[in-house]
Amino acid sequence: MEKIIETEAGYIDWDLFTDEAYDSEGNEIEGETYVKIENLFVNPDFRGNGCARALLTLAIASIHNSCTGLTVKIVAEPKEDSVEVEKLASFYESFGLEVVSV
Repeated sequence: MEKIIETEAGYIDWDLFTDEAYDSEGNEIEGETYVKIENLFVNPDFRGNGCARALLTLAIASIHNSCTGLTVKIVAEPKEDSVEVEKLASFYESFGLEVVSV
């Protein structure tokens, strides 16, 4: 189900995941299924113009249309040293997304 939105300004991609889960006896059971946005990248020439917000908004709308009822999570992994993880995580959380690790 991997999906991607690519524009001149950048790209965003996501996929469907199911967490591993175990019962009290250590037997594997079905875990939570969710959509995880793995990459959001805005080309340097387009930064500071709302492109990240626009890509994220488009992706979330597409996800909600095709994966009704699933939680949407995102990885806060800066592609450059100049971007602070905490600031990136706060930006994602402002969209109501749960920030997860890689």
